[in-house]
Amino acid sequence: MPSILNFSLRMPTTITNVLDHTFPEFKPFFNERLSKTALYLLENYGSAEKIARMNSASYDKLRCISRGKFSIQQFLRLKELAANTVGVNNSIFDLELNSLLTLYKSLSNEINTLETEIIKLIEEVHPHYMSILGIGPISAAVLYAEYGDISNFSNPGQSAALGYLQKLNRK
Repeated sequence: MPSILNFSLRMPTTITNVLDHTFPEFKPFFNERLSKTALYLLENYGSAEKIARMNSASYDKLRCISRGKFSIQQFLRLKELAANTVGVNNSIFDLELNSLLTLYKSLSNEINTLETEIIKLIEEVHPHYMSILGIGPISAAVLYAEYGDISNFSNPGQSAALGYLQKLNRK
């Protein structure tokens, strides 16, 4: 799973690299984040040209997806940015962006599936780590995978020593 996560974490940068050519104003408009609303726009419109031609039905959908946070002023500003973009209209970039978005969505779905399975498995084992405030099921699963059952240690110093030895081995 770490390689899937690493690849998935690089995807927004890769998507941004394409947007830098086609619609460089897009990501700054969304405060450098690929939010749910931003991803919806990219998946459903895909180019500055299509975003510039959005209509009131498009706004209604965006407002719904953003749970009312996407204002009419933002909508009009985004359309204006799209109409006046310094980016290039290129079908190859559009195809690349569409492929990256499909891959990103697929990876996100796979990660969610894996996390659900990990949570189910760790709740079956229910290690003592789960009782520590601030440690959720995923963190507990990592600790359990790393150290096993905490009851195998006779005192806290043993688990700390194991962590220290593993840190030394990685250096």
